[in-house]
Amino acid sequence: MYKFIIAKIFIVAALTALLAACGKTTSSSEKIPALTQESKGVANTPRIVGLGDLKIGMTINEFLNISEIKSKVVRDISSQTLDERIDSLSGRGIDKVWKNNNQSKIDGYSKIYTENITDFEFLTELGLSKNEHDTNKVIARFFEDKLIGITVESVGKEFEEILIKKYGVPKNSEDLTVENCQNGYGAKSESLYGMKESIWGEEGGITAVVERLFPGCGRAVIISYIIKNSKTLENVLAIERKAKSDKKDSDLKSKASASKI
Repeated sequence: MYKFIIAKIFIVAALTALLAACGKTTSSSEKIPALTQESKGVANTPRIVGLGDLKIGMTINEFLNISEIKSKVVRDISSQTLDERIDSLSGRGIDKVWKNNNQSKIDGYSKIYTENITDFEFLTELGLSKNEHDTNKVIARFFEDKLIGITVESVGKEFEEILIKKYGVPKNSEDLTVENCQNGYGAKSESLYGMKESIWGEEGGITAVVERLFPGCGRAVIISYIIKNSKTLENVLAIERKAKSDKKDSDLKSKASASKI
C-alpha cells in the first residue's frame, strides 16, 4: 500500500516536471488565451500590402510606370475644368490621372500645404461588378517619393464582406456619439456622429481600414477603404496640419498689416 502511494507521488511529480519543461502549468488560475476567429484569420491569410499593382513603399516613378497608369493622361489638378471635375465625380473621365501637390494652385478641401506630399487621383475598375462602367475614385498619396497611403472612395457594404472573405475578420473600433437634430420645420430626431472602423493588419505597420464617417443630422454616411503605412501617414498628417495652420496664420498677419483696422 505504501509502495503504491509513493509510486503515485513520483508519477504526479514526473508529470508536473514534464509539463513545466514544456512551458505549461497545472495551476487552476492560469489564463490560456483562446484562438479567436480574428487571430486565426490573420494567421492563415495573406497580408495586405497595396491595391492591385499599387504597393505601399513604391516610388512615384514606379507608380507612373504601372501599365494602367501609363494608359492614362497625367495632368495637374489645377488645370481641371468644371466639366472634368463633374466627369470625375460621376465616374467618367477614367482616362486621366490628376496630380496634386504644393505647387498646384487650387482652392478648397484638396489643397496641399506640404512640399513633400504629392497626391494622384484617378478612376479605376476594381472588378467587383459586372457593370463595365462601375468605377471607384482612388487617391494615391506619396511623401518624399514613397507611397504611404491609398484611399478608395465611396465603397459599399459588399466591399467589406469581400475583404472579410479574403483576409479574415478585422478588429473593430468606433468613436460615436448621438446628436440631437432639428430640421427647418422644427422636427427633431437623433443621429450618429463620429467614426467607425474595421481594421486589418498590424498597428504601426501596413494596415487596411474600412472607414465609416457619420457626419450626423441626416447627412449620408461616407464609406472609404484606406490602405496605409500607419505610423508614417499619421506623422505626415500632423506635418500637413501644421503647414496649413502656419499658412493661415501668415495670411492673417499679411491682411492685418495691410488693413486699415
